[in-house]
Amino acid sequence: MPPIKHAGKTLHEHEGYRFALSERRGGRWPELGTSEDREWLGDSWGDLHAVGWHSRFRRAPTLDSQELGARAVNEVLAGDWLPPHLRLELRKQ
Repeated sequence: MPPIKHAGKTLHEHEGYRFALSERRGGRWPELGTSEDREWLGDSWGDLHAVGWHSRFRRAPTLDSQELGARAVNEVLAGDWLPPHLRLELRKQ
């Protein structure tokens, strides 16, 4: 699924963080029935930990209901990101 294009761009930045938006799609948990599957998952987790080991966050925001809830909704509604019918749905929440 490609990222949503806004103002001609798909990669955006806010307070030093880069991000892209995509339509919400349900995923699935990886199958872990074989040793190869479990090895793949372990390698992926190892890669994530290696990134954190080499470069720490300069500033990690506190993730609370205000940060993840009301503030995020207000940021999305302040921009021209959503079609009108989705804006109405988001305001209801």
